[in-house]
Amino acid sequence: MKPEEKLPEPPTAGTQHELLLQAIWDHSLDALLLTAPDGRILAANPAACTLFGRPEADLCRLGRNGLLDLNDPHLADALTEREHTGQVRRELTFLRADGSRFFGEVTSSVFTDADGQTRTSMIIRDITGRKRTAEELQESEEQYRNLFEYMFSGFVLLEVLFDDAGNPVDHRLLQANAEFDRMTGLKRSEEIGRTSATLGFKWPAEVAQRYYQIALGGEPLHWERFNDSLQRYYELRVFSPRRGQIAVLFSDITERKQTAAALRQSEERLRLVMEATHDGVWDWNLQSNLAHLSPHYYELTGYQPGEVVPNLAFFKQLVHPDDFPLLLERITEHLQGRTEQSIFDYRLVTKSGAIRWVLSRGRVVERDGAGTALRMVGTITDIPGRKQAEAELAASQAALRELAARVQTAREEERRHIARQIHDELGHAFTDLKLDLAWLDRRLAERKLTRRTKARQKITEMIQRVEADLNTARALSTNLRPAMLDTLGLAATLEWAVEQFERRTRTPCRLDLPAHFPPLATDRAAALFRAFQEILTNVTRHASATAVRVRLAAAAGQVTLEVSDNGRGITMQERDDPHAIGLLGLRERALEFGGTVEIGGSPATGTHIRISIPSGVP
Repeated sequence: MKPEEKLPEPPTAGTQHELLLQAIWDHSLDALLLTAPDGRILAANPAACTLFGRPEADLCRLGRNGLLDLNDPHLADALTEREHTGQVRRELTFLRADGSRFFGEVTSSVFTDADGQTRTSMIIRDITGRKRTAEELQESEEQYRNLFEYMFSGFVLLEVLFDDAGNPVDHRLLQANAEFDRMTGLKRSEEIGRTSATLGFKWPAEVAQRYYQIALGGEPLHWERFNDSLQRYYELRVFSPRRGQIAVLFSDITERKQTAAALRQSEERLRLVMEATHDGVWDWNLQSNLAHLSPHYYELTGYQPGEVVPNLAFFKQLVHPDDFPLLLERITEHLQGRTEQSIFDYRLVTKSGAIRWVLSRGRVVERDGAGTALRMVGTITDIPGRKQAEAELAASQAALRELAARVQTAREEERRHIARQIHDELGHAFTDLKLDLAWLDRRLAERKLTRRTKARQKITEMIQRVEADLNTARALSTNLRPAMLDTLGLAATLEWAVEQFERRTRTPCRLDLPAHFPPLATDRAAALFRAFQEILTNVTRHASATAVRVRLAAAAGQVTLEVSDNGRGITMQERDDPHAIGLLGLRERALEFGGTVEIGGSPATGTHIRISIPSGVP
């Protein structure tokens, strides 16, 4: 060491204390403020400047009130407490330079400095993160508490009890949720703290041992068991949250078990029915396009499991080409919700190419919220016997209808013949008799014999009776078969019939005829005229109408007769009554020529009948 060099003098105790305080002031992570009781800030350390985002001069200028949220409800209490006790520790809200707020934990004390001035110190720690963590923890605990209380599963926490040798011998209920009360019928407030010996139910020994093993570190358990004391099925999850404890989550699955048992019984019954019935049963999932088919379905179609694909190409292959459009139309209508079910007959083409008649029934059993069909079930029934019976019945009906037509034709011919005989023979006879009586009357008048006056009066009366009988014969002839029907046609005959109806019933009847009525086969004209007579008879007997409208039209080879009245209206029961011979006759007259009859009515609109048949003229 050189002579001129001197060692530094060691610091005194006072100097060391000041250096320590300065180091704390400069390097403290907490904000330190030297203040006066009136709120002035005298000094601020670097951490305070960083915390508030302001230089020390600004902090001193703003003072305490410029840094605190003056609306903080705890501020007044904190100042009062410091004033009375000389110190305070509180959580208050502070303001940064950017206007944002933060939570700070404040420790403040009152002291006297070396000059005898009363001063205060403030140590401020930013606890925003801690507050947020505490709030999140509180929220999490609240969520857990809500989950615990309102969960649909029951929950119990049990403490395992050991004997002196360290063997598990019993357990005590530590905690339970509200669902525990509802499921067991017990009250947790009365059961918590009690052991299995005093609880309302006790586990079997083998169950208790399994649970105790879990409490000692064994694997969690998930199983289902029947509780004899409660007579209920439960699904249980058993685990150990900490050594020596057992947590049990349990759900009452009695209804599910009962439903599953009922479903198994239902499926068994369905299986037996499907095996016993001769119908082919199908269940079509429209979303996955998969189908479940009964054994008899495969027997009817000749295909094997795995060969049936529920798509359009396969159905075209399975259904006779002439019947496929109708099948597609019926299924589409039902899938769109326009029909209650899809039902029709069609010819099924088996795998071998054989053709057999089947009856198909189908119904959508599941739709989504938009009404789209999701699942459809149905059956196919082999109906060769029914089809044969239908064919025989149709042939029989056709034969009967042909016989009825021949009888009707014969009747019309007989009527025409009788009407002609009445008109010609009786008419001529009555006319000749009238002429003879007139001649005799003239001869008596020429002789001017007074005593013959009574004879002339008698002859006059006889002439009048003959004229009346002649009119009766003509009317009888017309009623049997109007001659104008054969000479003037249907339109003119209807005009005559309407006039007769109005004269007889005094009911107004409006007749609408086409300007040019085309030719009509004689037998069809007679059928329409007889139907018209039957309708007017029903109007007179049953309708209580005050007006009738008749319309005759012809178009596209069809002749249509419509009769409407404003009466009480025919009811559905009357329309479909099998004993209504008149209506049955109307239908048979139309069916004889391949025509149709439509009958409708209501109290508001009266009765409306529409008959349409082919004209029979090329």
